[in-house]
Amino acid sequence: MKKLLVLLCSLFTVVSCTPKLPAVQGAPTDCVLVYAEGRVTMDGKEISIGAKIINGALLKTDGNGIAEMVFNDKNIVKMGPLTVLRLDTSTLKRVVSLESGTFTAVLRKLDKLAGGTLEVRTPTAIAGVRGTSFFARVNPSEGETYFCACNGTLKLSTTDGSLGITKSSYHHNGTIFSGDPGDVKILTPPSGFDVGHTDKDLEDLASRIEETMDWSKLE
Repeated sequence: MKKLLVLLCSLFTVVSCTPKLPAVQGAPTDCVLVYAEGRVTMDGKEISIGAKIINGALLKTDGNGIAEMVFNDKNIVKMGPLTVLRLDTSTLKRVVSLESGTFTAVLRKLDKLAGGTLEVRTPTAIAGVRGTSFFARVNPSEGETYFCACNGTLKLSTTDGSLGITKSSYHHNGTIFSGDPGDVKILTPPSGFDVGHTDKDLEDLASRIEETMDWSKLE
């Protein structure tokens, strides 16, 4: 019995003295490039998969470029070809300044410290986004911004705040902002309008963060 007690005490001492591995926690502000095609640059320097995105840096893709980035584990965003934007995923705000090109997002975990929102700014429009899936395209030469509430709700307005609407959809609801800043009209996409994205685009993006798109209900 004494030998057994000695053995148990010895084991307890070894276990209690073994240092614990530190918990691995990704900062909510970290935004990482997880997939890339073509040439992707950050402030003029080419970056590759695994690169941490600097808040406010100028990101660009070339004519063959695609960049997919993840922040806070369950939020993924995608830049299409010939896209120029600045992305800020800091704790107190989430802002995308889209100058040209396309931007797609599947957002499942916007933390409360940031108010649970993301704001997308273009030369003619602003979209306020909560956990949702959406698509945006800016064509500067045509003075056009296109937003689609792919699955969820977008609060849309002109950059000067003079016009505002809310769009909700469980399966795509698009809006066009057309004109120069200060003289912008809100239009419904006409028949045959090139929406620039498909269900599969959103589904593939969601799968990268181990999520699925449910087109039968509103997120």
